[in-house]
Amino acid sequence: MVDSNDSFLREIKQELEREKFERIWQRYGIFIIAGVVLVLAAVGGYQWWRAHTLSIAQEAGAQYEVALEQATSNKLDEAAKDFEKVVETAPKGYATLAELQLAATHLEAGKETEALATFEKVANDAGADTLLRDFARLQVAAIQLGKADWTEMENRLTDLTGAGNAWRHSARELLGLAALGAGKSKEAREYFESVLGDPEAPPSIQERARIRMESIVAEDMKASKQSDPVTEGQGKAAGDDKKAEEAKSVSDGQAKSQPEEAGK
Repeated sequence: MVDSNDSFLREIKQELEREKFERIWQRYGIFIIAGVVLVLAAVGGYQWWRAHTLSIAQEAGAQYEVALEQATSNKLDEAAKDFEKVVETAPKGYATLAELQLAATHLEAGKETEALATFEKVANDAGADTLLRDFARLQVAAIQLGKADWTEMENRLTDLTGAGNAWRHSARELLGLAALGAGKSKEAREYFESVLGDPEAPPSIQERARIRMESIVAEDMKASKQSDPVTEGQGKAAGDDKKAEEAKSVSDGQAKSQPEEAGK
C-alpha cells in the first residue's frame, strides 16, 4: 500500500499547490462558530482574528512544504521531525495531513510500529476530516493484513466497502486478500467480483482482482477433482470399457472381412 500512500499524498500536495489558500482554509481550517464570529466582529476583533489565523495557517503551509521536500529527498528522519512540528502547531487540516505524511514516512523508514500508531491516531480522531480518517483506517488494515484475524479485518473495513465510499475499491481488495488468507474462498470471490463489477474501480485494482479470481477458480477446480476420486475413477473405467468395445468391434470386423477376401 505504499503506492497508494504516495498517490494519495501526491494528490493532496498538488491540490495545495493548485488551489488558492483561502479555499484550502475553507476546506481544512478551524471551524468558525457563528456566535463567536459575531461577538468578535462587534468588538472590532474579527479582522485581527482573521489575520492571525491566516498567518498561522500560512506558516503551517510553509512548514508542510519543507517537510514534503525532505521526504521527497529521502531525508526521512528530518522529514519526520518537520511533520511532527506541523502536527503540533498547525491548524487542524494541515495537522491531519502532516500526521498522514508522518505515518507514511515512518513506514518508508521501516518503522512499522510508529506508522501503525500514527495511522491509528488519525483513524480515531473524531475531529479529522472523514475522508482522511477513512484513508487512515485503510492503511491500518493494510499494515495488519496477514497478522490480524478475519474478524478484525471485517470490523475495520466492512463499512468502507459501501457504494459511494471513496476507498471502497481498496477496502474490497483488502478484504478479498484477508479472506484468502483465512481460507474463506467464497468471501474472497465475492469481494473480488465486486471490484470487477464496479466500472469506477481503478484499472490497477481491477487487474489484481482479475488475477486473484483466476487463481481462485483454478484452485476450486483442483479441489473439486481431488474431492471426488470415485467419479474420476468411474469415468476412467467407463472410458476403458468404451475403448475395449471399440477395439472388439474393429477386431470382429477384420475377422469377418478376411473370409470374404479369401473367397474372392
